[in-house]
Amino acid sequence: MKKTTLAIDIGSSKVVAVLAKNDNELNINILGTGISNSSGIFKGAISNIEEATTCVNYAISLAKKTYSEEIDNTIVSISSKNSKSIRSSGSINIPNGIVTETEINQVLQMAIYNASIIPEYEVINAIPINFKIDDMEIKNPLNINGTRLEVFVYIVTVKKTTITNFRTVLKDVKTNSINFVLDAYASSLALLNEHQKNFGTSVLNIGATTTEIACFKNSSLLFNGF
Repeated sequence: MKKTTLAIDIGSSKVVAVLAKNDNELNINILGTGISNSSGIFKGAISNIEEATTCVNYAISLAKKTYSEEIDNTIVSISSKNSKSIRSSGSINIPNGIVTETEINQVLQMAIYNASIIPEYEVINAIPINFKIDDMEIKNPLNINGTRLEVFVYIVTVKKTTITNFRTVLKDVKTNSINFVLDAYASSLALLNEHQKNFGTSVLNIGATTTEIACFKNSSLLFNGF
């Protein structure tokens, strides 16, 4: 299914917006890009709503210069400085004997439910470390037969006030949904190939006011920090 996605990196020195659309083969086509000098943003957080809104909207307007339709999804990167990460696990029975997307989503939700999340924080990413089907460890359980599915996850949470401030800044964006992703994790997915993630690699994301790190091993995110 073709979808239009707006990706926004809101940094302390600049804001970058990229508008893209996938085709039926899931190839990504860039429709536009926009860059603006930052104002009202410090160490990955909003320090002035009006100034931040102005520079973010400017970057978005450049990216959308030749595109006027509604955007299906907006993805915004969040600095590790505003996050706390925890590990959790969950398990469910497989009612029809074969794992589908439904069971994968259910077991991830169970892992989030089992996690000790601070009330002032909100989950933005639940990243699987590994799955088990009937006590057999497996990376991708989709379409595998079994009776019980278990998952171990790396959960990224962000202060609810931080999320609210970002949503306020993005209130004028015409989009069906706004999702958030950990900045260091997104950078790692863009930079690392599967062999590097499996072998064990750390990525340093050096910004104007913060430096973040993401560590991978066995193709899973194991640690992030700043």
